[in-house]
Amino acid sequence: MTKGLVGRCSCVYSRSLSSLGYIKTIRFYSPFTAAVCLSWFVLLAFSLLANLLVAELAFAETDAEHGFEPQVLVSRAEVNPIVGQKVLLRFELLVNGFFNGATEFELPSMSSARLAKASDFAINGSKRVAGKTLASQIWDVELYPEQSGLIGVPNIVFAIHYVDADSGKSLSRTIVAEPMLVFAYLPESLKGTAAYIVSDNVQVEDNWSEPKSEYQQGDIIKRTLIITADDTPASHIPPFHAKIVDGITLVVKEPQLENENNRGESRGQITQELTYIIDKPGDYVLGGEVISWWQLGGGLKQNRLEQRYVAVIGFSIKNGYQILLLLLGCGLLGLILFWIRTRKSTLYKQAKHALAVKDWLLFISLMYRKHDESVSPSRLKLQLQSEDNAKQGRKVEKQTETLNRLFYYLFSKNSAVELKTTQRHSPNESRVTNHASSTETNDIDKNSSEFKSKEGKLPSKSDLTKLLKATFKQ
Repeated sequence: MTKGLVGRCSCVYSRSLSSLGYIKTIRFYSPFTAAVCLSWFVLLAFSLLANLLVAELAFAETDAEHGFEPQVLVSRAEVNPIVGQKVLLRFELLVNGFFNGATEFELPSMSSARLAKASDFAINGSKRVAGKTLASQIWDVELYPEQSGLIGVPNIVFAIHYVDADSGKSLSRTIVAEPMLVFAYLPESLKGTAAYIVSDNVQVEDNWSEPKSEYQQGDIIKRTLIITADDTPASHIPPFHAKIVDGITLVVKEPQLENENNRGESRGQITQELTYIIDKPGDYVLGGEVISWWQLGGGLKQNRLEQRYVAVIGFSIKNGYQILLLLLGCGLLGLILFWIRTRKSTLYKQAKHALAVKDWLLFISLMYRKHDESVSPSRLKLQLQSEDNAKQGRKVEKQTETLNRLFYYLFSKNSAVELKTTQRHSPNESRVTNHASSTETNDIDKNSSEFKSKEGKLPSKSDLTKLLKATFKQ
């Protein structure tokens, strides 16, 4: 029976030989041999199936990993800013899945502009791209140009952590944002302006301590300045530089910065406290600085601060010079007046003394000297045209008559003296000039008698005193 059961057994297997397969008939001469062969083929089939499954899983994972790579999209406002104007740069990160962990990036340092994060927190959301929903994360960066011209923003590297939607695995990637170019310019009206703010609305509060009518050396004046600008961080408001005055020490405290954000509207505020310490007396002008800002769409705006006038009592070099000049002027004027007064008093005293000692020649000389100094043609003309012309004329005639009487008296007296002196010459001279002398003597006697008839007598002392006082206006 066993021999009858022994039969022929056929199996088919495939073998790869130059992409050709063939079938070969295998004959088993015993059941044991057939069982071993079947077991071997079963194991081979399971091994092939396992390898196919592993390969498929590996291919699926690779396809999931390389199906969508994380991306970063860069955008900015299409405007050319002025120097100092804020430019918002937006970086949008996209992943297939959701973010898992903090995103890390550093802003590069630039010599032509300043970069700052608009916020420490990103804006998370989603975005549909090519029929696939992706997770998005938006970071805003503020750019502030510090010089005019073309400004290049270098690459910014983002380190992200996310969970892939297809594989469910946590992955880490590094993505790089493309560089950007920004052109900034400086308007003509801003050239020459040292510091300014770029904002649509700027408010300035300038508060001083209670003023005094007079200050003393060592007094203190306090001042608080508050500058508020819309849509501008406090750190980007230029520092305030107060005017420095010689003679007053200025102490400036560290400014206090404050930022406010309310429903998308931001505002920066800087508070500056200043203390003025008076060192020297004098007159000072404090304040009066100019705050400048550029209003977008409105141009250059300026606000001149209040001036405070401070008068400090005491002696200072500046006041000393003024006082010295005033004293010199007063002294010079006093010397001139003293010289005029002394000169006038000297002539009057001399004339009065000449009248007292009856020195008529000196008296008449002083009278004419004073008359020549005090009377000019223009003055005489004005006197003649005055309303008191007749009265003044009579007064002048009386004074002139008194002076003429004195002159005639003196002339006649001197003529007699000269006649006596002529008669005392030597005998020899008398012989030579006998005829001439006799002729001159006769003429002198004749003239003397004529003057004596005119002069009558010497003017009275009261008339001469009146003449003296009228001439010198005493």
